[in-house]
Amino acid sequence: MGISLLGVVAGAGLIAYGAGLSRALIAIVVGGIIGGTLLAAAAALGASTGQTGMVVLRRALGTRGSYIPTVLNIAQGVGWSTFEILVIAEAARLVVGVDARWPFVIAAGVLGTLLAVLGPELVVRKLLRRLMAPLGVTSIFLSPDSPRPR
Repeated sequence: MGISLLGVVAGAGLIAYGAGLSRALIAIVVGGIIGGTLLAAAAALGASTGQTGMVVLRRALGTRGSYIPTVLNIAQGVGWSTFEILVIAEAARLVVGVDARWPFVIAAGVLGTLLAVLGPELVVRKLLRRLMAPLGVTSIFLSPDSPRPR
């Protein structure tokens, strides 16, 4: 879960702002380990109790105290979603070769919202497996930079 286009973009941002390749890679690895450990701990608690992470926090923080991590979790989700939409829109803009980014921002936002509303089971089982994987493979071979058989 920690390896994605966004991690690479974030790491590239660290390099671009003077951290250097080695420090950027260390930041990505350390962040991935910390995030993965927290995710694994939350998954273990959720699996053992059958409750979501935010509900489990009520035991330690009380009902009102659990609002703080819930709000932070929502803010983190909005922040990453915004970052993802901008990265997707910029990549699409560059692939299509136009100057305006806003149509791609709107399209990525609508598509992302639609996928979230449809739910993970429909998205993963029906869309990703049956539609998106073949399209991704096809796009690799249709890319202008892909090697062509001679």
